[in-house]
Amino acid sequence: MNMRVVGIAGSLRIESLNKKLLRASEKILKEIDPSVEYTELDLKTIALPVYDQDIQDARMPENVLQFKSAIQNSDLVIISTPEYNHSIPGGLKNAIDWASRGDKNSFANKVVAIMGATDGMGGTIRSQEHLRVALATLNSFTIPYPEVFIRQAQNKLDEQGNFADDKGISQIRKLLERAITVTKKLQS
Repeated sequence: MNMRVVGIAGSLRIESLNKKLLRASEKILKEIDPSVEYTELDLKTIALPVYDQDIQDARMPENVLQFKSAIQNSDLVIISTPEYNHSIPGGLKNAIDWASRGDKNSFANKVVAIMGATDGMGGTIRSQEHLRVALATLNSFTIPYPEVFIRQAQNKLDEQGNFADDKGISQIRKLLERAITVTKKLQS
């Protein structure tokens, strides 16, 4: 059976550097293993409501159920996130909160590869750190190394997922190879 991978960008913006980084990562994934089935979960398109226990208790929204199902049915999750105010973007945190609710925590026992792109010099260090803490609480397996912080990404990524940064490509490849190896070991 082919490995099913979902990608989630922490930014909602259409021209998001992190959406572009996911496209570049998809190309690298396909080079590593052409049989990988990759799906991007666009948080802007999915339009999850702000998490509210009252909404959950009344009836889990259909878009939430579809989002949860996509994660549950995946073998590996890739999250590419910016950093907002030294932490996780609100839309991404909201999606994680929804995914952990209901009958099943969708992130439980999932392998998650985390990366980030920014137009600045910080490279999303704090955001990734906070994301690792949140995902550990949900019993996810985050790949700790290599950490992928793409600085000044506006000069390195284009809309089609072409990535002009050999060091960044090498780091992403190593991260994804490790993520695939860990996923396969956990499945056996």
